[in-house]
Amino acid sequence: APADKPQAAKAGPLGLTVRELTAAERRELKVAGGVRVAEVAGPAAAAGVRAGDVIVGVGNQSVAGVREFERAVADGPKGRPVTLLIRRGDWAQWVLVRP
Repeated sequence: APADKPQAAKAGPLGLTVRELTAAERRELKVAGGVRVAEVAGPAAAAGVRAGDVIVGVGNQSVAGVREFERAVADGPKGRPVTLLIRRGDWAQWVLVRP
C-alpha cells in the first residue's frame, strides 16, 4: 500500500470501516484526533452514522486514530450498545450503536 494512503480498519460488529484523519482534515475540523468513517453498514448505519462522519470518542474514551478506535471498540462490553461521539460538519453528537 502507498505510504501516503491513510491507514484503514474494519470494526466488525458495528459495521464501520474507518480511516485515519489527514493533517488537513484535523486542522479543518479543529480536532486533535479521531477517525473518519469510510463505509458504514449494519448497526452503525441503523443508528444514523454516515460515511464522512468523524468519530472522536467511543464510550468515555477519546480516540486519536484507528488503533485507539479498534481498541476502544474491542474493550467495550461484548454485544452491548456502544456510544460514539460523532463530528459532522460543525456539530458533535453522541450516537448509540447496538451491535
